[in-house]
Amino acid sequence: MELEKQEGSRGEKRESGQAEELIELEGEEAAEMDRETALELDEKTADIIKLQFSDLCGRLKSVEIPGRAEPGWERLEAVEAEAVTGETEERPELGEGRKRGSKRREMVFLKPEWDTWLPMSWETGTGDAARVICQVTDREGSPMWSDSREVLKRELLRQERRGRTFQFAFGCEFFLFHTDEEGRATTVTHETAGYCDGGTIDLAESVRRDMLLGLEEAGIQVEYVTHGCAPGQHVFRLKARRGVQAADELLAFRAIIRRTAKSHGLHASFMPKPLNGFGGSGLEIEVLPELIQKSRGEEKERKALCLEAAERLRQSLGEMALLTNPLVNSYRRLAALREEGADREDFVRSSETGLQFFLADSSVNPYLALAAVLAAGFGEQEERTKIQKDIKRQELPSTLGEAVSVFSESAGMRKLLGERLFSFYAEMKIKEWKRHISWVSDWELREYLSRY
Repeated sequence: MELEKQEGSRGEKRESGQAEELIELEGEEAAEMDRETALELDEKTADIIKLQFSDLCGRLKSVEIPGRAEPGWERLEAVEAEAVTGETEERPELGEGRKRGSKRREMVFLKPEWDTWLPMSWETGTGDAARVICQVTDREGSPMWSDSREVLKRELLRQERRGRTFQFAFGCEFFLFHTDEEGRATTVTHETAGYCDGGTIDLAESVRRDMLLGLEEAGIQVEYVTHGCAPGQHVFRLKARRGVQAADELLAFRAIIRRTAKSHGLHASFMPKPLNGFGGSGLEIEVLPELIQKSRGEEKERKALCLEAAERLRQSLGEMALLTNPLVNSYRRLAALREEGADREDFVRSSETGLQFFLADSSVNPYLALAAVLAAGFGEQEERTKIQKDIKRQELPSTLGEAVSVFSESAGMRKLLGERLFSFYAEMKIKEWKRHISWVSDWELREYLSRY
């Protein structure tokens, strides 16, 4: 299960189409902190260390190792590649189980980035556990094609070469539901509260308070929290963070929210649209560019950059949708927004300092979503389409199947992800769509069973 770390710098192997996009290794030293340096960050030890990573679906995964097992600190931890690609989920209700032994299992390796060390006191109540986010690599230590975090790091490096860096802030919606006698999630809520309601009508004030305390212990800064528009819905606004750290914090935020809800006998759902008759849960992404080369006209230049980026994003909503709205259920949420009169102008807004992107689901993979927003909105100057009022914009997909079709024709998304990840992701979503259209829903049974 382990592989000894290799010494020195290595050139990264990339597909020929991305040779110019190699990530230099000179900056790796900052992420290669040894155990002592990591522990000094908080002057605490940990009995258990969780090596965390995200799968392609944006779900947080982890491997636990003893914090005081000395040999483990000089090695990479090996896991099956399916844990990263998101293919490990068993679906017994669909007759789909995991078929071990049917083919040789590909292994990937978790390489800790020690500057992400974080004591998990919100989980244990003590400092006896900590998390470290890992880079997913191959046996030689080079980044794997399936590591979505690496996609964002690569795009941020491209942007830095163009003279700009980015901060991101999030407004995240989710629902709190009751669980049944066996602790399984339901869609039951006893609330009747609406947007910004408080006091006795808001039954979850104490839960949100505990969530805030847990986030504070994790170092995640919150601007405000409030009740959402629907019964049982809540909104947290997170302060801006730079680059990859923003996406890392969003994953930690969702984990803390779920764990706190569970401690109250509730289930926190980031599903795009869990209820009929009410709107769903979205993720507002605020993008705040900063120009590396300072000048007197910096504010004017940044405003112009954001105006153009907003228009380019409006033109690219269709090809991006599979990354910002990747589930069958995502398009239930978008359908509800359309019924309320929302159009693409409402999904992207610009300001003097940045832009706001409202299309994404709150359950999205933040690494892929942020990378897509940057690539589509802030691409290279020579690649930019001339902005004209009469340009025919892409129609926003109405189903996951349509989203796959539009995505599959996108040269921009292909370049962003790389050929192998692009093809794999599209095929994974095609399979998900085919499962959906072959499944008999409760609505169909209610509508047709007794009539035909």
